[in-house]
Amino acid sequence: ARQDGPPVTTCVPAYEMLPVEYVPAERAGGNVFEITAMQLRDMMIHVADRLIAAETYLSRLDSIVGDGDHGICMAMGMRKATQRLMSIPEEYLPGEICRIIGKTVLLVGGASGVFFGSMFLAAAESLGNKRHIKVCDFADMWHTAQAAVEKKGGAHRGEKTLIDALAPAADAMKEHEGCDYLTALQAAEIAAEKGMLETQKMVAKFGRGKFLSDRALGCQDAGATTVWIMFQGMREYMDSAD
Repeated sequence: ARQDGPPVTTCVPAYEMLPVEYVPAERAGGNVFEITAMQLRDMMIHVADRLIAAETYLSRLDSIVGDGDHGICMAMGMRKATQRLMSIPEEYLPGEICRIIGKTVLLVGGASGVFFGSMFLAAAESLGNKRHIKVCDFADMWHTAQAAVEKKGGAHRGEKTLIDALAPAADAMKEHEGCDYLTALQAAEIAAEKGMLETQKMVAKFGRGKFLSDRALGCQDAGATTVWIMFQGMREYMDSAD
């Protein structure tokens, strides 16, 4: 229902890509067309560090139309996931990497834990027992993750949620599945950013934002922003090969 009143303030500082301390132990290097479990592990730890560094920014975004705890929950989950990932044995499968992240984030609780936890658990199911992940597998993984989040929350594109960044990113990966990882992730990052920015023009249909109606126009969705930072981190990892 629409509520009368002035537009919700959107005075959040611009996103700043802060430096992160973790240096992955294994770089993919060159034109990569498939990755191992350890490379996926290092990539996801880099993504985790990006989200931890963005904790305050994400929570400020969420405070505009949400509960203001999104960045806190994501950072908490990613810190715990990183601790577990740093000590896994080399014989782990790629799917187990995603399962660890999913289960850990899910335990954080709240909407952030539920949806991002479900995302990574679905990704784990998609990878199955594969030992090497090709670009096409990675694209399918994110489409499966998208479907799981849509089923869990009932949201679709255009409703101001993380789906607005995840769906175009997954589509971009699929369109570039014949390319190397860096090329595909560059396309996915661009698509995720475009989808994220378009949430500023959307009226929320879920969470606290739905009660603000068009008063929240101009506000950027925190979940979609998290997805963009994730793909940015993955691209950055692949682009920094020694």
